[in-house]
Amino acid sequence: MRATRLLFRDKRRHLHLYDLKTQQRTTLLDYCSYVQWVPGSDVVVAQNRSSLCVWYSIDVPDRPTIYPIKGEITEIERAEDRTEVIVDEAGTLMSYALDDALISFGAALDDGNLNMAASTLDGLEPSPEVDAMWSALAQRALAEKQLPIAERCYAALGDIPRARFLRRTHKVAEYAAQQMGGDGTEHYMVKARLATLSKHFTEAEHLYLEANAVDDTIDMYQEMHMFDDALRIAASRHHENLDDMKQSYYEYLLQSHQEDKAAQMKLEEGDYTAAVNLYLKAAMPVRAAAVIRKAGIRPPPDLIERIASSMIKHGTLHPIINIWTYCIIVRDIHM
Repeated sequence: MRATRLLFRDKRRHLHLYDLKTQQRTTLLDYCSYVQWVPGSDVVVAQNRSSLCVWYSIDVPDRPTIYPIKGEITEIERAEDRTEVIVDEAGTLMSYALDDALISFGAALDDGNLNMAASTLDGLEPSPEVDAMWSALAQRALAEKQLPIAERCYAALGDIPRARFLRRTHKVAEYAAQQMGGDGTEHYMVKARLATLSKHFTEAEHLYLEANAVDDTIDMYQEMHMFDDALRIAASRHHENLDDMKQSYYEYLLQSHQEDKAAQMKLEEGDYTAAVNLYLKAAMPVRAAAVIRKAGIRPPPDLIERIASSMIKHGTLHPIINIWTYCIIVRDIHM
């Protein structure tokens, strides 16, 4: 036994699970009158008043299988092909059979036999419990870089984009293995793609840039629609396509009605008039006025009138204040 987790009840009969590796505690039940590990497995059986709660996958503690019962659990009996929970219901002993296939999954996962665990789940009908196990197996497979099994898990969960991403990543690993030997999972691109899958973008960026793969870094951020970061990398490395990237991003912001971000780009370029017009289009007249004040420019009267009209429309300027009084107000508006 690995003894990686501890079950215990406190004085108020709250049931807790403590992970010895991560040193994290999770509350499983608010009231628990009985708790026990199923012998030879990581499956937990507990009672919460009139409910029999079974955690077939303790890696997903928020998804127990619940059976209604009318008595008190007395013991768990496990034979070669059958596991039963014995309940005393007003003097009559009743047995509740557990799903041995799900118990076998836990044993296979605990033994590190991920192929066996996946094969066990393949034969089961979809359910919240089975989905939780596929998810737990996916995380374990990713941690051990067993990419085909992780792909299999996400396909079973219906997460086709992740499954395709992992298939492409596995092909990268296979190519790296052919070129460099080993299993290919230590190649920087494989490690960076797996970091991206876990949304550890800073780690992925570090891996790419350490290998001087600037274009791959930019592509990663663009695929994630993190265009600001893509531009940051391109600017820091004096990328030859930086101007084209800026223009494409600017056009994307306009098409997606993100005029405020487009205005910020124009501010950084020193095009204050364009920034003011974009802030007005975004219904942000106070920001537009702040640009005028900060830049120290003298806007034409028609632009002042547009800002004032927008402020009146959006309730940031009282209509009885005349336009010349407003010109004084503009000087004192801050970002």
